[in-house]
Amino acid sequence: MPKGNGFWPAFWMMGADFLTGRPWPYNGEVDIMEILGKDTFTAYSTLHAPAYNGGGGSGGPYTLPGGADFANDYHVWSAYWDSQGITFSLDGQVVVTKAKAEIEATRGPWIYD
Repeated sequence: MPKGNGFWPAFWMMGADFLTGRPWPYNGEVDIMEILGKDTFTAYSTLHAPAYNGGGGSGGPYTLPGGADFANDYHVWSAYWDSQGITFSLDGQVVVTKAKAEIEATRGPWIYD
């Protein structure tokens, strides 16, 4: 993981209609992993849509056991996505779960189907 001011490593997906001109955030964005290079002790997994985007995205931060630095080792991120929601994992451990029903009840439309 790169470390230092100005770095912002990320692993994310956007809706296919982004390629045909539909602007962000209307096409949706799924951030499987983001780490700000100035703080490589905290990672984020976040959903973005028209009703919840930018700093108001729906997701969460997480850290490694013992406060370890993400930049010091290799890690595997994943997202399991089904009709009920998306579960984000780090090194085989669930770190964030976003349920479709919860998002629709509290944040806005689920646009990831």
